[in-house]
Amino acid sequence: MDSGSVNERHADDRELVRRVLARDAAAGDEFARRMQCVGRMVTARHRELGSQLDAQELEDVVQAVVTRVVEKLAEYAGIGALETWVYVFCEGELRNAIRRRIRRDRRSAPEAEQALARIAVDPPPDPDEDVHLCVAALPDRDRQLVRWKHHEGNTLEEISGKLAAKLNTVKGRYFRILTQLKRCLERRARGGRP
Repeated sequence: MDSGSVNERHADDRELVRRVLARDAAAGDEFARRMQCVGRMVTARHRELGSQLDAQELEDVVQAVVTRVVEKLAEYAGIGALETWVYVFCEGELRNAIRRRIRRDRRSAPEAEQALARIAVDPPPDPDEDVHLCVAALPDRDRQLVRWKHHEGNTLEEISGKLAAKLNTVKGRYFRILTQLKRCLERRARGGRP
């Protein structure tokens, strides 16, 4: 199949974009309906990448994608379907958001990691100590990861092997746990509950 026939397959999408850029109201409505795919694409790809973002961060990604698509709409050449072109923006914005989240989590992780490190070296713990209360409030799978890392001394690489999961997925999860623990410890310091 030559490129001419490929472009002809997407002539309707090119025409829709031309009409949107000309501010045709009916085309704008059709375009808005077609862009509902962004939320579904972002959510599905987010699951495939290990679900590292919370609901608000995902909504921010969806908004960023729609904004970028509108900004770049004049560049759509019709080489692929409109949704295929939009997917490239979904992938880019999602990966950028995950990278920002990982960097932010790593910056906030040292305090929580130091508190967790005390678990392994301190004498038998006081179950009312803040760090133990915060760990106890974690979901079972997250407590297990903390146990493997801080009680048994496993590396994140070893834990990824135990879980049969990608190392980056385990790292992301570990740093999310540290962020949760940091927030919990801050709440406890202010007299709040875990």
